[in-house]
Amino acid sequence: MNIIINKLTSIKKLFIGLASSNDYIWNFLNASAIKKYNSSKLILGEHEQQLLDDLKKDGVAVTKIENFSEEYFLKLTSFKNDRKKFVKSDENKTFFNYYLGGSYDRNPHQEFDYLNPLIEFSINQKIYDLIVY
Repeated sequence: MNIIINKLTSIKKLFIGLASSNDYIWNFLNASAIKKYNSSKLILGEHEQQLLDDLKKDGVAVTKIENFSEEYFLKLTSFKNDRKKFVKSDENKTFFNYYLGGSYDRNPHQEFDYLNPLIEFSINQKIYDLIVY
């Protein structure tokens, strides 16, 4: 009995494998999922659509932060100016160590600065929509 079940399972897997390699059968089997995906497409704004077009055309897109949000731009500028006070120009790359929260000494204790506006900017809904699209 066990041998028959194993054979039937193998035949079923073979059929699924063959069916999924054929585009027409795959589209038929996944019609409802494809319909849901197509109906849930994001609607991008003009700025985001231009960025997406540039990414598709050139592989690179450049924009200004304030195009996403003037508020984020002001927060980032203020954050940068506050951090700039701690920069020591006579030491090698200490600004990057301090700014990123790490150290070249492999200090095991690193704190996550959840108030960092770069974190808030990185989870901006417009950027997320552009990435997901």
